[in-house]
Amino acid sequence: MKRYGNIYEYIYSMDNLMFAHKMASKGKAHYREVKMVNKNPEKYLRYIQQHLIDGTFTTSEYIFKEIFDGGKTRLLSKLPYFPDRIVHWAIMLQTDHIFMRSFIDHSYAAIKGRGPHKMVHDIRNFIANNADMYFMKVDIHKFFPSINGERLKEKLDRTFKDKKLIGLFANIVDSHEGLPIGSYTSQYLGNFYLNDVDYFLQKLKLHPFRYMDDIVVFGESKAVLLDGVHEAKALLAVDKLKLKDELSFGKVGTDVLDIVGYGILSKSIVQVRKKIKMNIHRDIERKNAKSLASYNGWLQRSTCRRLQQRVMEELYAV
Repeated sequence: MKRYGNIYEYIYSMDNLMFAHKMASKGKAHYREVKMVNKNPEKYLRYIQQHLIDGTFTTSEYIFKEIFDGGKTRLLSKLPYFPDRIVHWAIMLQTDHIFMRSFIDHSYAAIKGRGPHKMVHDIRNFIANNADMYFMKVDIHKFFPSINGERLKEKLDRTFKDKKLIGLFANIVDSHEGLPIGSYTSQYLGNFYLNDVDYFLQKLKLHPFRYMDDIVVFGESKAVLLDGVHEAKALLAVDKLKLKDELSFGKVGTDVLDIVGYGILSKSIVQVRKKIKMNIHRDIERKNAKSLASYNGWLQRSTCRRLQQRVMEELYAV
């Protein structure tokens, strides 16, 4: 495996820090800290640069906030805009392409040009050409909080040979138990953490499609899938991760695959989840144009034509 070096000095270059500030502040011009940096970017970015050069940058204290998302209560861990979010962007601007090269073609979270809609598109094409296969849906128990910092640092050390960069990653990883939900680097590091499982499943001649820890695996039979997941459990145990007890099996073209908000039966039949439909009907009744506009984009990737027509009628009526 190739290891990458000579990256750190590019992270703290003033051009990179300026661009990191620009990207990190998008849509956040009203933030107090963004306004502060914008008043004198040279001063504040030089401060960050010097701490990175000296190796004295330390992750700030987290601010914790509980949110209710997708039927679950999640704990968000937020870092200050200055200096942390700027530093995280500066790191990813110089390492993003390296992480991207490490992902399998059918990994979709935190990857430019992919995402849930691309995942659905690729699954539809796959099942159109593999009508005799079975699928298995698996989830990892408390994925982000369960990520082991020492194992993550070992994986990073296998990818990067730049010691100062490894130290910077270690500072971020060691600042929180598991990976913090809400931190910019977490989406990349979380995706990266499961790379070994992706390649292992492919080595077993299975076909994984993964959106972070939301995974569907295709195989020739239920028995083959069960054997594969049994072996993958051992690999996950080394990474201190556990699969949720429930495993969902199905036959392509017969059973609905419920993934990333869609229910996929075949290439030509893609529904949206019942809960999402309920939310859409609620927003139609409330004439919530902003939400309906976002749902319209979601529905365009489905075959729910009647529901999409209702949304369009409501939007044009506003």
